[in-house]
Amino acid sequence: MSYVEVRTNPNKKHSDLLNEALKELKRKMKKEGILQDLKKYEFYMSPSKKKRFRKKEAFKRLKREQRKTEWYRKKPLVVE
Repeated sequence: MSYVEVRTNPNKKHSDLLNEALKELKRKMKKEGILQDLKKYEFYMSPSKKKRFRKKEAFKRLKREQRKTEWYRKKPLVVE
């Protein structure tokens, strides 16, 4: 469960403090994957669509990993 404490600061407006707290809360929720889970269960997904979705996500994950390893291979070796 995410929570954010709104700190008081006499030099800032109350609206600025609330906006900062909201930004921090959104960042924490995104990091924990709460919003993604809510979107996932927002609508009913048939088993065939679930299967396609999982395949698509696995393909994205594979491509991301390949790009990452390829980048490390291209990185020049620095010898001092």
